[in-house]
Amino acid sequence: MSAIRESLSESLRTLSDDEARQALEFVQALRRGPRLAELRGRLAGRPGYRLPSPDHKGFPSVAPAPTTGAPASELLIRDRR
Repeated sequence: MSAIRESLSESLRTLSDDEARQALEFVQALRRGPRLAELRGRLAGRPGYRLPSPDHKGFPSVAPAPTTGAPASELLIRDRR
């Protein structure tokens, strides 16, 4: 076990049940990653980002335009080989 994990393990042994619960919730939050609301809050203050309103339902689905010939993705793959 690494020194950091050993130190963490020792520290956890000395916590009260309430403190241990809080530590567990923190670790679980780290594993989940940031929530959407947290990300929106962090990005809202940055001038380079424009966020849609919270009630935005997304973009409608559209059918692909009819074309002839090979798809561009196939042409790209063929060209790179």
